[in-house]
Amino acid sequence: MFAETYSLPDDKPFVSIAVPDAWDTDEIDDGIESTSKDGEVYFYVEVTDADNVKAAMDEGVKYLQSKGVTLDADSAKDQEGKLNGMEVVGVKCAFLLAIQRGSSSLSPES
Repeated sequence: MFAETYSLPDDKPFVSIAVPDAWDTDEIDDGIESTSKDGEVYFYVEVTDADNVKAAMDEGVKYLQSKGVTLDADSAKDQEGKLNGMEVVGVKCAFLLAIQRGSSSLSPES
């Protein structure tokens, strides 16, 4: 299995993500989204600046809620710090997904 590597963001990359060639991967504004060949795995990565983290997270939560995923609000924790000398913001939370296998999909096509 070979993989294609995507570097984000395009103008000043600071992260590289390797995705198997067999996966369906699309480059989007400031990121990528990819679905495994069997459709069992979907992920979306978007780079944003610190001023837009909250808006990006809100948009992501709304998307997940539209797919039947619930945020466990008690688990949400904001974290700030430094990574390799850069200021970073992290959000840690748990999502609850109650679906029957094969009955729902998180991919954008569904």
